Amino acid sequence: KKKKKKYSNYKFVPKAIMTTGNTLYPETRREIEESFECKVFDSYNCEANPTVFECHTHEGYHSAMEYGITEVLNSRGEEISEGIGTLISTDLWNFAQPFIRYDTQDLVEIDTKSCSCGRKLKRIIRIIGRENDILTAPNGRIFIVHNFTGFFQTDNKFIKKSVLQFQIIYIKNQLIKFLLVVNQNYDEQTEKYIKNFWSQEFNMRVEIELVDAIPLQSNNKRRFIINA
Repeated sequence: KKKKKKYSNYKFVPKAIMTTGNTLYPETRREIEESFECKVFDSYNCEANPTVFECHTHEGYHSAMEYGITEVLNSRGEEISEGIGTLISTDLWNFAQPFIRYDTQDLVEIDTKSCSCGRKLKRIIRIIGRENDILTAPNGRIFIVHNFTGFFQTDNKFIKKSVLQFQIIYIKNQLIKFLLVVNQNYDEQTEKYIKNFWSQEFNMRVEIELVDAIPLQSNNKRRFIINA
């Protein structure tokens, strides 16, 4: 009778991990890389869009323009070469049903500066995400999920990593509401600090509601920002 092999000490370290689908935030990238002890190479793809990928320099993303045409438009519908705008794409290899100037409804930031790897493809600095997952305050400032995750994961003495989950509800020009799932580190001083900090950032009223859990949507994903 053969003895079963023991694999308890076996350690698998991948050479690299490729991510796609959801927006990859810096804190998530860091957690994956630390857990698997390898680099993450993020990519972006959707209907009609050419493959958008990171190279070994991790200085942003390259859009494979030989596969499709990538345009980035500002709020007036004008194409821009720098800054934040909506990604519009046209595929060149879909002969059955091509998508012409498909509005992805995703915001990206682009730059004219070339990547040090030498590729001359259109360069995207970062994938910001869906337009409805972005909060635009009355003062014109734009906030994305990372603004909040970075805030709540800080070692700031007032936060003390006391927030486990959050959801931001923006009632336009009236109120910013924070739904928070907290732990035992959360106290009155923490709540006061959060309110004061974000009321100054938004220049409007901020309310906090403590909840037991933030429910998932029907697609099993949790929305971080809701524009009500």
